[in-house]
Amino acid sequence: RGQAAYFVPIQGNVGRLAIGVEGGMHQFGYHEPNFRALNPGDPRIPTGNVNDTKFDLGFGVYYKQRRLGNALENFYAGISGSHLTQATFNIPTINGQEYQHTMKMHYYLVAGADVDLSPGLVLEPAILVKHNSKPQIDANATVLWNDMIRGGLGYRQGGISDAISIMVGYKKDMNNSQILQVGYSYDVTTSKIQSVSNGTHEIMLIYCFPLSVKTTPPTKQFHRNTRWL
Repeated sequence: RGQAAYFVPIQGNVGRLAIGVEGGMHQFGYHEPNFRALNPGDPRIPTGNVNDTKFDLGFGVYYKQRRLGNALENFYAGISGSHLTQATFNIPTINGQEYQHTMKMHYYLVAGADVDLSPGLVLEPAILVKHNSKPQIDANATVLWNDMIRGGLGYRQGGISDAISIMVGYKKDMNNSQILQVGYSYDVTTSKIQSVSNGTHEIMLIYCFPLSVKTTPPTKQFHRNTRWL
């Protein structure tokens, strides 16, 4: 798959609109000798060797603005969709019929901003809504102190309550526009999965540094006119 985006400056570069498109190919392949079915008589099991390829399409719009009103900074919002073509794979099965597998469309909605609570204290709320056959919501809120220490909570819901996240992080602005960020989060499982999983640990490390390309200036050439020796 390949992706491309077009950026449109808004209000003298105060905001920026990004319009993106994604295109690619999805392939379904089945090689009978390498497959061992749990239920050999399942009518949806393909027969023989199957190979089918379909075109897939995605689209999205994303907007970002440095300040929105008097309270919000670094505001962003976006909406996107994948599998817009809803490709259908026709798969011959062992009972002589065809099993159709259709790729369902996925929708995503994201929004967030920074809110100044007091000098040196910033609230960073964000929300992500996903929808396939059922909606799922991820909501997070972190607080950044003195542009260095971060902490907060997250909540994930999919049909029923899924997990609560505890997040901490450290940010350091170094010399020459270098930025180092370290983060840790722990998911407290609240769904029935907790019977087999006590939670999930995640560690994040980000190091940003500028790239400078040195170019050699062209050699100046001088030409003298014999009349002015």
